[in-house]
Amino acid sequence: MITLSTLFAAGGVSRAQTPAAGPTSAPASGALTTALTTAPTPKPEEIKATLDAILVRLDAANKPQFLDKTTKAPVTDLTQLGANDAFDTGEKGNYRPLIYPYGVIHQGMLLTTAVTGDPKFAAFTAKWFQFFADTMPKLADGSINAVLSSGDGGAGRGLWQYLRYFTEITYSLPMSVASVNQAVYDELAPELREAVDTASRQTETELWRALSTRLRENYARMRDNGVTIDTSPAPAVIAALQSGAAAAQQAWCARSKPTCEQVLGAFTAGKP
Repeated sequence: MITLSTLFAAGGVSRAQTPAAGPTSAPASGALTTALTTAPTPKPEEIKATLDAILVRLDAANKPQFLDKTTKAPVTDLTQLGANDAFDTGEKGNYRPLIYPYGVIHQGMLLTTAVTGDPKFAAFTAKWFQFFADTMPKLADGSINAVLSSGDGGAGRGLWQYLRYFTEITYSLPMSVASVNQAVYDELAPELREAVDTASRQTETELWRALSTRLRENYARMRDNGVTIDTSPAPAVIAALQSGAAAAQQAWCARSKPTCEQVLGAFTAGKP
């Protein structure tokens, strides 16, 4: 079971449809509380093994570097960045360092070092922030003249100091996904499964309601700092982006049928 429920970024959605009204307060679920308090506590070594595996996976998936988009070779001289160079976003383009989830990752890495005393987790974040520190001057001198980022990420990092135009291209939604193991979910008692479903529906409803306010605040913050926001890009720009996304979309559909058809069908039907 996958619950698409949580966080969208300003760069991702502007004309989101508001869902039907739902519960406005947390469900009083004794079953959910009981399950959380009686579930087996993982052993410290099990937790540490999981954290180590996450770090290894992230460190291997993409690195703080620029790549030549044609050859995929790392760019070693940042003074020679060109139009054909881009952030390393991983083999399938799933890792983008200037979006909300990476902020959560870095916060988690720093907290893990604080709790475990193992410096390698904080070192992961330090490596990325040094990369940002080395890269920002390239925005100042014009070597880098555009960044793919959400309104949140752009606002949070003060990109408006160098980039005065923000174009809303609806490039990514949702930004966060909550998932559970299907086999474990199927084994839950009916009342506990209902409690989990109720909590996920409530979370989805409340965050959809918060979305419009969050978008307005993000855009107002950027405008206050001199950023011009284009919410209606030229059709030719949108067509080029859709064409670029087609190969990745087709590859996903080939791997995940019929899920792909269901998800894309629902998305297309809900577009204004």
